[in-house]
This record gives sequence, C-alpha cells and structure tokens, in this order.
Amino acid sequence: MTEFLVLLAGVILPFLLLMPMIAKYQDAQHQTQMASRYVAFEARTQSDDSGNWRPEEKIAAEVQNRFFGVHDSQIVSNPSSPATGPFNWTDPTHQALLPNPSAAVAVKYGPNGTGLGTAGGFDPTTDAFTKDRNPFMGGGMESRYLGLKGRGLYTATVEVRLNRLPARSPGFMGTSFAPFDTLDMKLSARTTTLTSPWTAKDPDQVIRQMATREDDVFAWVFPSQGLTLTNPYTQYTTDQIDKVVQQIEAPGPLRGPDIGKLERWKEVAPPDRLKPN
Repeated sequence: MTEFLVLLAGVILPFLLLMPMIAKYQDAQHQTQMASRYVAFEARTQSDDSGNWRPEEKIAAEVQNRFFGVHDSQIVSNPSSPATGPFNWTDPTHQALLPNPSAAVAVKYGPNGTGLGTAGGFDPTTDAFTKDRNPFMGGGMESRYLGLKGRGLYTATVEVRLNRLPARSPGFMGTSFAPFDTLDMKLSARTTTLTSPWTAKDPDQVIRQMATREDDVFAWVFPSQGLTLTNPYTQYTTDQIDKVVQQIEAPGPLRGPDIGKLERWKEVAPPDRLKPN
C-alpha cells in the first residue's frame, strides 16, 4: 500500500505543481481572444467605410499595451509597445513568460494570416455578391445597390509566443517539468466579422448614402431618394404625396410623416455635450 501511495504521489505531484501554470496559460489565452476581437471590431469603426484604415503598427502597439502589458498600464491613443508583460505571468522560477511583448505578440490579417496590413483581412470568397455566385441570389441584388463594397468577411488573428518552462525548478527538492520544458507554447485566436455593414459615422453620411448614385440604380432600395423634390425622376412631388397621406390618415391631431425629408430625423447632440474644436 505504501509503495502504491508513493507511486501515485509521484504521478500526481507534477500535475499539481503545474496547476498554477495552467491557470496562467488560460489567462494568456483569454487575453489573446480578447485582443483578436479588439482588432476585428476596430476594423468596423476604423476602415474606409467610415474614414481611413488605421496603420498596422499602431494597432499592434495598442494590442501589446492593452492586453499583454502590465496590468496598470494606461489606455491611451497611439501607445508605445510595453517593455514587459503582466507581472504574474511567470514560470515556477519566477522568470517572465512574456518578457518582450513587442517581439512575442503578432497581429495578422486575413483567413490565412497572410493579408497585407489592416486592409488585407478580407476573404472575397465569403461574399454573397461575387461573380461566381448565382446572379439571382438575393433577388438579383448587387452589393452596390446597398452601398456595400462586397469584400467578404474580415478576419483578424493574434498570436502570442510564451517562453518555455525551465528544465527543473531550483532548490533542494527540485522538481522536473519534463517533458513540458521542451514545448514551445504558442497561443492563437482569431475573430471573423462583417466590417462593411450598412452603417455611417453621422447623420449627414446616412443622407449621403441614400443620395442618388450609380445612375439611380438603387433608388428602389432607398425609396426616400425618389420622394425628394431634387430627384429628376420623381413623378409626384412631396406636396402631392402629403395631400394623399392626409386623406388616408384617420381624422385627429396626428400629423403625417415628412416623406423624403431625412434631415428631420438627425440625431444631434446638445451643444453642451460637444467639445470645442
């Protein structure tokens, strides 16, 4: 019985000693997943749909600073890469698992991680409007009718390389971590999202997206542009439509909608909420 307990202790003890390391690896994997989500969703708000793409090196520096730097690092725009990783990411010998985030943390773009820059994360094969698809899919609608670029899904990947475990912990009863000391730990997570939805950064851009373009080919998608007085193809003016609406509306104090007048629905922040230029 004694021999069995000694043998069992010899098998279980190394795994018990690895429990803190497993928790640290889980923490690092969670941070990697959060970082990939940050990069992917940053492309939704900082792309050529709403302005310009952010430089690749600035995105990488933000990821390294916010998710793989020290825990009390400040969240600022355009930070510098941190000199060291989280203080609690250490091996049993108290050596840092991530001593240099700028060299160990990589941000990649595209389904295979081979995209060039932040604008290279698209996969055209996932676009429903590509030429190799059925032209009648979606009622024969094309991406330009909706004001979309039709570039497919966007994928961002974050990879983190951690240092190896030591061959043996120091001390009188030094513990061997073999064969885990030979493993090259690389954590990877990727997030895929649609970065070209029908969105806009402000009410004025919404109105511009609904304006006549492409020789009025998608006026039937956004009928409001066909109901404005400035549209040369309008059959009925707004005033005539208002008369028809008033006749259809039930009697009462209700007021009919201002058809074609999108300016009325602008969401404008109060002056006291705006920052001075």
